[in-house]
Amino acid sequence: MAEEMTPGEVSRRFDRIERDQRALDDRITSVAGQMVPAALYEAAHQALIDRVAHAEADTKAAFDRVEATSRERKRELEAKIAAVARAQSERDKSRPSIIANWITASGVVIALVGLVVTLVMTHGGR
Repeated sequence: MAEEMTPGEVSRRFDRIERDQRALDDRITSVAGQMVPAALYEAAHQALIDRVAHAEADTKAAFDRVEATSRERKRELEAKIAAVARAQSERDKSRPSIIANWITASGVVIALVGLVVTLVMTHGGR
């Protein structure tokens, strides 16, 4: 049969149960105090997602600006290179070669020598 308890034992058991319950409540309160409320966590998480999306948009915009600037500079550089090539080509066409200059100078000198020889022979030979 079941043991019968005295009113003092019953009272002590209830006191012990109440103490254990209070200790358990205190532990639950302590843990709950250390936890972040779900609404606060969700708000912080959403803010983080927003910052990441904003950073991603900023990065893409910056990349697009750099890409556009790079294409523009490349077009300018190609135009400058083409202008220099045209100028060099025109300069090369308008300037006779060194060999042609020597040949022309030699021809003039030979013609002058021939003229002098002809004059000397015509006037000096009589």
